[in-house]
Amino acid sequence: MNGYATLDAGYQAVRVAGKPVLTPGPQGAGLPVFGMFRDTIDELAQDLAQLVHKTFRGTGYSVPGGILCCDGSDGDVGDCALLCTSPAERAGTGRERLPLLIRKELAALSPAIPVFNPRGEAVFTRWRTEAINYAQGPNSPAGLLEYAVGWANRDPGRTGYEWPRNTTAIELIYGLVHFLPELHDDPEGQVYLEAFTRQLGACEQIGKFEGRVVTDPSNPGLSEASVKELLRDFLAPIADGVVDVNEELMDTFPRDRLSVLSIHQSKGLEFPLTIVDVGSDFKNLQAPKFKRMPNTGGPSHRMEDLLRPLQPELASTLARGQVDRAFDDLFRQFFVAFSRPQDVLLLVGVTPTLPGGRVPNVATGWDRNGNCAWSPDLPFVEI
Repeated sequence: MNGYATLDAGYQAVRVAGKPVLTPGPQGAGLPVFGMFRDTIDELAQDLAQLVHKTFRGTGYSVPGGILCCDGSDGDVGDCALLCTSPAERAGTGRERLPLLIRKELAALSPAIPVFNPRGEAVFTRWRTEAINYAQGPNSPAGLLEYAVGWANRDPGRTGYEWPRNTTAIELIYGLVHFLPELHDDPEGQVYLEAFTRQLGACEQIGKFEGRVVTDPSNPGLSEASVKELLRDFLAPIADGVVDVNEELMDTFPRDRLSVLSIHQSKGLEFPLTIVDVGSDFKNLQAPKFKRMPNTGGPSHRMEDLLRPLQPELASTLARGQVDRAFDDLFRQFFVAFSRPQDVLLLVGVTPTLPGGRVPNVATGWDRNGNCAWSPDLPFVEI
């Protein structure tokens, strides 16, 4: 850790003066840091899934210097976490990223290991996809389709009954949840459900119809207005990604699942086995530079330059350029990631991001001047 904190000369200028040298804890003389790098992200996901499965569901995974294994009486997959710059399961282009590939690989093993990654996919997309697949699948419970069609047509389907004139949307939500058990039995589903009910609560406070669906055959315009308000104030913010899952609900993680977290989210947490994704997205030099070797500042740095002159006490910090601040942020980020393990740290990525490889990356020992301090003497053991 101390080696990473001091490898970039430019970073030392923003560290606290007189900061003591970092030393390993009581178990620092145990297993070394490991690195798993493969030619493709698919190979990486397969081998990483095997490591997790053998460690927590098998007899152990052999590594130089010992065996990684978990005593079922002492802990479970909750003792392990995969930390990524972003836990998103797909890139903006739709490409499957490591969090999604590891989810699929672990699900295919026996016994399967589920993944806990509620931030991996947009809430609305996940909810809609799961609901459609479930409703059309062979295990769809009796009554689900009839319930949805009844609401669409405002038809109770029973002689002598009339559809209610005024219904809270929360009743509709919990009516659907009754048919979708994973939204109340599954930890990821519970987090998604909370995002929906939280936003619906906000609609009840600000909307003219207070989160209600009005059904009035004599005044169809009123009915349409109530639905439009829900689409605008309830579903649209979730679909746009403005409303996200509540991270405060995730201070503990399911013990039977592999947790996938953003590095930012992992602050203050520790795991016996910490896997850090340092380069699964970077197979060539066209990979985003701002995530590995910035050549410009990001939106936050440009915003700082616009706002800091208005705050005299912060104006002096503008002497440090946007690119330097972008590098500083990356070094801080991976310093956090590398300090999360209690016992074992495993770095993972694709082969081009190996230290000294063709894709420079601050997470694998490069400084802002383009020098790689980790090459050729790797600070980890390849597995």
